Amino acid sequence: ANFLDSFLDVFAVAHTLGWIAKGLLFRDYWLLWTLSFSWEVVEVSFQTKLPNFKECWWDHYLLDVFGCNLLGMLIGMWVCRHYANAEFNWMGVRKLPTTRQKVTRVLSQFTPFNWTNYSWGVLSSWKRCIEVIVMLFFFELTELNCFILKHEMWLAPGHFLVISRLVFLWLLSFPATREYYSYIDAPECRRMGSALWLMLCIGCTETMIGIKFALQDPAMFAYPKGMGEAVPSETEVKTAWAIAVTLFVMWFVLHFSLVQFRARSRTVAWTLDALLLASAAPLLYLAAVDFLDTWSHTLPAPPLPDPPKAQWLPWA
Repeated sequence: ANFLDSFLDVFAVAHTLGWIAKGLLFRDYWLLWTLSFSWEVVEVSFQTKLPNFKECWWDHYLLDVFGCNLLGMLIGMWVCRHYANAEFNWMGVRKLPTTRQKVTRVLSQFTPFNWTNYSWGVLSSWKRCIEVIVMLFFFELTELNCFILKHEMWLAPGHFLVISRLVFLWLLSFPATREYYSYIDAPECRRMGSALWLMLCIGCTETMIGIKFALQDPAMFAYPKGMGEAVPSETEVKTAWAIAVTLFVMWFVLHFSLVQFRARSRTVAWTLDALLLASAAPLLYLAAVDFLDTWSHTLPAPPLPDPPKAQWLPWA
């Protein structure tokens, strides 16, 4: 496959639409870029378990990060700015004088009732920082579950179960994200909404199903011998993540415990910024190793996985 064929593929269009939805969900460039780069690191980290994550360098960065992801972000944030400045008029259809106004009013029924700009304030407090990290982690986990379950159940990317799940979670994520933002931002909101609870239950159930299948048949996630040696290796992945998490926890503790010193001393502020960058360095190392490997080698096509052992899968 070449770059042009991949860019014009139907999955590239679906990828772009997905990032438009993410722009409407989070409404913040910093969170969107964090999700974009972190997902590429997740793909590199899990390619020893899911061989289809082993992609060419241009697929990772030109097509994904600076292609479909960036285009979807820009369109999604443009829609957010449009609705942020829009005037909502919910006058009854019968009270409108012209046919054009009536048609516009009917079509506007499928648009938001009102619009709220999100101000996540990630560094405003240690509690808000944890709340945002948990949200991003769960979001990445939900996306990863799609690929894990698809691999375990031997489903094609265009299978109706895969598409139905994506559409359902896409529709559910809008009220769930709004409820989560209200729960962490509005003092008068003390309970999570039903859509958020349903999203959490689905994510946890899918994760437990994935773990169950992996424990029953570990060979299902073995790296295929026909693709050569895994680069980066599983040991490198585990070491890099351990170092990254350790450094990030150190930064988190120091950042919110030295608030007064950070405001008074540039040295303290620069040291904390350097520590935060250092926590990202091991993950950037994984991405760099994968980039150099795919730059210098032609990737073989991933072999088809063995059919699942479960007899209750009608499509197997």
